[in-house]
Amino acid sequence: MIIAIQEGNKKYWQSTKNYKPIVIQSSSGIEDLALDGDKDTKIYDVAGNRVGELKKGINIIKMSNGTTKKVMVK
Repeated sequence: MIIAIQEGNKKYWQSTKNYKPIVIQSSSGIEDLALDGDKDTKIYDVAGNRVGELKKGINIIKMSNGTTKKVMVK
């Protein structure tokens, strides 16, 4: 999380804090994925076919809470 703020001085008004999440991606890929007991998570390959586990290449992970993640496995 990056937080930006302008404290303010004689020339400028103070700003509100802005919070922006950042994502750091590794070029080495992912070997395994912890799903935190989420039994309703679905894994798809890049073509949209449902698979039972992570496969080499790009995988699409659909979590039960509605979020979707792309995972690269090398």
